[in-house]
Amino acid sequence: MLGFRKDIVTGVCGVGQKTLVFAILRKIVLEIPALFILDKLFPLYGLAYAQFTAELILSAIGMITLSRFFKN
Repeated sequence: MLGFRKDIVTGVCGVGQKTLVFAILRKIVLEIPALFILDKLFPLYGLAYAQFTAELILSAIGMITLSRFFKN
């Protein structure tokens, strides 16, 4: 089942690896460290700000990647 799903994602656009990188980047690289850092800076609102900050950064990275994708 998992192999079939991977073939669908990579077969449609050929960007399955980039999608995986974005998913890992969003949760592990951006959101989890932001949870700890922003919780220390803003004790009451840090957890809410962490998700917003991670999404904001990733949306900027996504726009850059998407513009490069459409240029090719």
